[in-house]
Amino acid sequence: MNIKDRVVELRRVKASELKPHPKNWRFHPPSQRAALRGVLREVGFAGVILARQVRGKYQIIDGHLRQEEAGDEEVPVLILDVTAKEAELLLATYDPLSAAAEADQEKLHEILTIAETSNQDVRDFLDAIEEKTWPDGIGGGGVGGNLHDDPHDDNDLADTQATIGEYRFTIERSVYESWVEDIRQDVGFDHDSVVAEIKLRLKL
Repeated sequence: MNIKDRVVELRRVKASELKPHPKNWRFHPPSQRAALRGVLREVGFAGVILARQVRGKYQIIDGHLRQEEAGDEEVPVLILDVTAKEAELLLATYDPLSAAAEADQEKLHEILTIAETSNQDVRDFLDAIEEKTWPDGIGGGGVGGNLHDDPHDDNDLADTQATIGEYRFTIERSVYESWVEDIRQDVGFDHDSVVAEIKLRLKL
C-alpha cells in the first residue's frame, strides 16, 4: 500500500488565530474542559492540533478544545495538505477511529490506578473512566472500591469513603492504598477475584 504523506510542516501558532471548522461535531462538556485544563497545567502541550490552510488562515481539523482553552498561547499545529472533502473525512473519522479501539480492562485499570495527578478535575475525570469500566462500583479509585475524599478535610491523609458494592466504609487514604496494592499483588486485576478477596477480608 502506497500511503501518502500529507503533512506539510509543524508550526507554532497563536491559538486565537486558528479558526474552528464549521462542521465540527464535537461537544465538550464542562468535566472534559476542566480535565484538559488540569492536564495542560500539569504537563503542557504534548500533542498537536491538525489544521489546513484556507484563504490565508488555519482551519482546525482536530484539536478544537485545546484551541479554545489555550487563549492567546502559542500551540503546536501540524499543517496538512488536504482538500476540503478530505478534511471533512478526517473530521468524521479521527476521533471515532480512536474510540473504536477495545480496551484491555486490566491494563486500563492499572494505568488509571497508577496515574498520578495533583489536579482534582483530572482525578475526577480518571475516576469517571474507572466507574465506566467497573460499572457496579468495584474498582473505582483503586483496586476494589470507589474513593471519595472527605470534603470537609483538606488533609491529604484525610479519611476516604470506599464503596464496595452495596457496602461503604471509611478508611485513611494511605492505609487504603497500601491495602489495595496488597490485594492487587495477591489476586491481580480480575474483577471477580478482586471482589471475592475484598469480601473475604472484610468478612462480608
